[in-house]
Parts: sequence; C-alpha cells; structure tokens
Amino acid sequence: MQNAIYLQVECIFSFLQIMNREYQIAVLGHPGLKPEKRSMSLLRKVWVVLWGVGFGALCASCGSPRLYTSRITLDVDSAFTNEGQWAYVSGYKSWISGNESALFDSVWLKPGQTRAKMKIRHGSDGGTFNLLFSKKGPYHFAQSRFLLPPKSRVTIKVTPNLQNEEGELYLFGKGSRADAEDRQMRRFVASMLEQSLDASAEDRRRYTEQSVDSCIQVVRNSKYACSAFSACYFLKNGPVGIVRQDTLDELDRFLKAKFPEYRLFGKIKPATMAAKRDGMRIQQLIQSRSDRLVQDTAVGSKLDVFFFGLDGQMISADKLPQEYVLVDFWASWCKPCQKEVPYLRAVQEKYGDRLAIYAVTIDRFPSRWKAAIERDSTQSFIHAMGASSDGFPNDRVKGLGIRSIPANFLLDKDRRIVAKNLRGEELMQVLDSLMN
Repeated sequence: MQNAIYLQVECIFSFLQIMNREYQIAVLGHPGLKPEKRSMSLLRKVWVVLWGVGFGALCASCGSPRLYTSRITLDVDSAFTNEGQWAYVSGYKSWISGNESALFDSVWLKPGQTRAKMKIRHGSDGGTFNLLFSKKGPYHFAQSRFLLPPKSRVTIKVTPNLQNEEGELYLFGKGSRADAEDRQMRRFVASMLEQSLDASAEDRRRYTEQSVDSCIQVVRNSKYACSAFSACYFLKNGPVGIVRQDTLDELDRFLKAKFPEYRLFGKIKPATMAAKRDGMRIQQLIQSRSDRLVQDTAVGSKLDVFFFGLDGQMISADKLPQEYVLVDFWASWCKPCQKEVPYLRAVQEKYGDRLAIYAVTIDRFPSRWKAAIERDSTQSFIHAMGASSDGFPNDRVKGLGIRSIPANFLLDKDRRIVAKNLRGEELMQVLDSLMN
C-alpha cells in the first residue's frame, strides 16, 4: 500500500515538473528567457492550478474524505450576555469514527455582545453538534444539540426558556430544515407521551404507535442523513416505546443503502489523543457549570433561590417582601405532595403577610403543572419551574441536593435556612414558634 502511494506521488510530481517546463516554453519561448510581467502572471496562475490538481490527486490517492464548511451566525439573547464568556461548537468527526470527539470552533463573547460568527468543517453527511456556553446559556447536550447538513448557512438564536434557564436554540437559514425536522418529531413524541399519562391501555398503545410511525417517516423520507440517523437513534434509545428488533434492523439496512458513506456505521475506532483532549475539555466545561449551582444546604446556610415563574421571568427569593420564605418542591403526579397542600394553605392563611410559599415544580409538562395549581387552589403561592424539558430536575434543583419530593426549606429574612423538610402539623408548630 505504501509503495503504491509513493509511486502515485512520484508520478504526480513528475507530471507537474513536465507541465511546468512545457508552459514555460509555450508562454516564454524558452526557459532561460527573462519573462514579461504579463507572462509571469499567467505562469503563476497555471502553476497554482497544477499544484491544486496535484494536491487533490494526492489526497484522493490517500483516501482522505472531502470536507465541507458550514457557517453559523450566533444571535444570543441579552439575558445571557451580561458577562463575557466563551461559546463552543462540539460534536464528533463522524467521517473518522463515532468515537472522535471534537471542538470544531470557539468564540469569545464580550459583555453585551449578542452576535458572533462560527464555522464547522465536517463530512458529507453533516451531523449532530452542540453549542456550549462557559457561563450562561446552553451547556447540557440535550439543550444544546442541533443538526446541520453540509454547506449550511444558519443563524442560531439562543433565547430564554420557561423550563430551562440554559435557554433554547432556534435555527434559521440554509440547512436549518434538518434540525426543524428533528425538533418537530421530538415535540410530537413528547405530546403523545403527555396524552398517554392518563389514557386507557388502548389509547396508550395508539399513542405509542403514532410516535413510532412519526420517527419512521423521518427515517424513510428525510433527505438529510443527520436527520434520518437522529430519528433512527431516537427510535432505539428515546421515550418512543418498544420497537420490534426486526423493524430496527430493516431501518438500519435502509439507511446504509441510502447513505452509504455515513461513517458511524461499522466498528468504532479508538479515540485519538486529540479527541480525548477535546472530550475532557467538554466534560470539564459541563462540570464547572454544574458545580457553580451547588449550594450548602445545612441549617444556617444562606440559600440563593432563582427559578423561572409562570410568566417566564426569573424569581429571586431575595426580592420577596415577606419575612419568611418556604421553598417547597413538588409535582402534579406526587401523591405525598398533594397530602401536604392543606397544611401549606393553612400556614399561608395564618401568616400570609409574613410568609411566602415559593413552590417549585418538577413537572415535565407545563400544562399539567398549571392544571394542578387550579386543582389544588394554590394560586396564591409563588410558582416556579424546576424541571428540564426532558422531565428531570434541572441543575438548580440538583444543586440544592433535592433527591426526592416533597421537600422544603424554611428561610428567614436573611434567606438562611432555619428548618428543612417540615411535614404536616410540624410545619405549623415551627412557624408558630418563630412568629411568636
């Protein structure tokens, strides 16, 4: 193999030397003659073309894949730009292996800067990428992912989101259709999942079939490899439902035939040292963002409570006028939480002018959260969202050490913890002792 490559290289350079001499004779009359300015310009252009042809042939002989450039314009909401930070585009070099992590580009955003340019060099099938911010904005893979086919020219708008303070990505422009297909499919599956929660067994089966069908339609009909493979992966690993193995195998065969150059097929190669370094940097960035939200929850500790409210605005417990704040974690589906509601209403009725109940839900679906507020008649509480769009507690909840619900913290006027996990009559007893 090496001898064949060396022979091809030798032939290419011999060809270049011969062609160079022939053009010197043709343009200048003789290699030794002094060239005119115009002739030298022409010769220089010919030489550049020849070198390009030769280098392209050399790359082809070595089996190097053709790479494409996609360009990104960032449009970041001002909610994320009050301090300077780095923005990164990460992903995998799928033309090498599905195990080759990479940081494709980075840009420094100055305080107040909302727009910036980035680019990605990637393979012929595009891919799934992540837009990560070092201080404010998306940093988890679920919230920061987006799809791009080759030669895309997109604007990525980063906006606040009720269910996640990291924000949400919206893509516009050439190539954004692949990402739109993927997001539409995932939203449809989430809506089917929400409807199935209180449905009969027959309806749940129907909702599952509709979810599976929506994914299969994207696999079979999308003209974008990145979108089709994302849908297939979602079928295998997402909350779609149980899919027969022979169906998955048939879809794999279909995709291999439709997109034969997709390099994620086949054996995963060991990651290179560069990929390991980039993978480590990505994990360190994610961990550092998560660590910033970890708080000491021992009695006597100061607690910073920030969550998005019903109106989409961030609510700080420090800004509340009441002397005491009860930060309560609950969910619409939590039966023990519902048993605590009468006690919460009772203490607020008794000490409403001095006590605020700051209720943080772990509900995945905002519609169910809002319906539960009506059901429990807790409109007088301060309500906030503590769940990510994937249904898990967000990092602020995790940073407070919440592992199960119901759970609560009672904060004094300095927003220090005076008691934790008060239940039933104990809640009234503790408040009576403090207020009196």
